[in-house]
Amino acid sequence: MNIETAKKIIETLECVNRSIFGLIPYLEERCSDEELDKLKREIARVSNGIDMNLYPIILKQYPELNPLSVKE
Repeated sequence: MNIETAKKIIETLECVNRSIFGLIPYLEERCSDEELDKLKREIARVSNGIDMNLYPIILKQYPELNPLSVKE
């Protein structure tokens, strides 16, 4: 893949992570404690799947796109 495609994928993955974690305050107001615990666990599982399975595909080829790297 070219770097523009890789950038688009990283941008999308970042949006997905922000969006799913952004649900938590909404869910806290509307779900029982039991439901909330299950939902938070699954949100974490989805995010972990993205981090462990999708990012490495991109970052192997373009390590400079790592959103966690310190930019000076």
